[in-house]
Formats: sequence, C-alpha cells, structure tokens
Amino acid sequence: MHPHFTQRQRVSTPSIGDYQRKRLGEVQRSTIIKERSGLSRFLARLVEKEMLGEVPAFPKLAKKATGTRHKQARLAPQAALSPDEIESVLASLPVFSLRRRTGESFHVQARFIFAYETGLRPETLDKLLAQDVTVSGLHMRAELDKNRWERVLPLSARARAALKSLGYPRAGRAAVR
Repeated sequence: MHPHFTQRQRVSTPSIGDYQRKRLGEVQRSTIIKERSGLSRFLARLVEKEMLGEVPAFPKLAKKATGTRHKQARLAPQAALSPDEIESVLASLPVFSLRRRTGESFHVQARFIFAYETGLRPETLDKLLAQDVTVSGLHMRAELDKNRWERVLPLSARARAALKSLGYPRAGRAAVR
C-alpha cells in the first residue's frame, strides 16, 4: 500500500481526497487518473478478501486541476542493439501467436520483420491495405503518414518475403496482419 495509507482504517473518501491533492503537487492530473484506476482495483480486491468493508467513493478531480509536470523526463535510456542482436531477437519471435479471447492466430515474426525493414509504426501497419503494395514499393497514402506526405517507400527483398509469408496479396484491409 502507498505510504499515505499506512493502515486499512485510513482508507476512506477523505484520505483519498487528501492523497489526490498531495499528488497534484507532484504529478499531472492524467497520472492521478491512472493511479485511481489501479487503487480502485486493489481496494476491490481487499473487499473481496474481506480485508476492507467497502471501496470508498473517490472524490472527483476538478477539471481545472492540471497537476504539476515532472521537472525531468523519466524516460528510460534506450538500449543500443547491434544488427546481430536485432536479428537474434527477430529470429526468437514466434511465427504465430493466439488472441486469447477469440482463439485466432496472428502473425508475429513476419509483422516485426516487416516493421523493422520499413521503419513503420504499428498504427501505420494496422492501416495498410493490400493494394498499398505495388511493384515499385509501398504506396504510403497521405492518411497513413504522420506528416501527411504521400509517397512510395521502396521495399527490400526481406520486406517482400515477410509480406509473402503473411499471405499477401489479400484483398481489403491489413496487408501486414
């Protein structure tokens, strides 16, 4: 439990409100909203285990309460991988994976290879259509590009092989799924 809630008896609507106001001096409102979600699930679990009587109501955060931006970005430094290490990671990926809810399989390795070869973002890969792949390369429609530039990206032999393993050409959506 968070140090603010040192005892289960202190977990109440007023103490949660105090905690939120304190956190607004440390982080942004969006972070507090994420924390509330986790805290809510945790408290529900305590109720389920009969360690807490009920989940207290969460006081509303004022819309104007933006919180405090952290002084220093806390992004973890990115690990620099050599080309051999990248190839090792790509080779270790499973060829297929399963969606747990539907039981459908989907391509993993070929999608990552295509993404690595083209440098495209996952959101862009999801929007690609089979007709975007041409003899001259990958036709990037303006709505696919983050800068809204329409252009043709050349495709390497390896990218084309990844597309082929994905069953390209398929009509309709998702040339890279």
